[in-house]
Amino acid sequence: MSWGTELWDKYSELTHHAQNGIDFLEYSVASFVKERGKVEAEYAKQLRALVKKYSPKGEQQVRRKPLIS
Repeated sequence: MSWGTELWDKYSELTHHAQNGIDFLEYSVASFVKERGKVEAEYAKQLRALVKKYSPKGEQQVRRKPLIS
């Protein structure tokens, strides 16, 4: 299929199809990515809080023996 022989009179259909694809990306995919970003940010915040909660503090630090003697 080439532009010169088969698509010369289909410009409006092609632009309409391309615009539909752009609209899909702008609305559906973009909102998915934004929402996923919010979920991942909340997850990271909760992980930081969990690590902080279980990290030893000051004199409470646990002395560990080496695994290999």
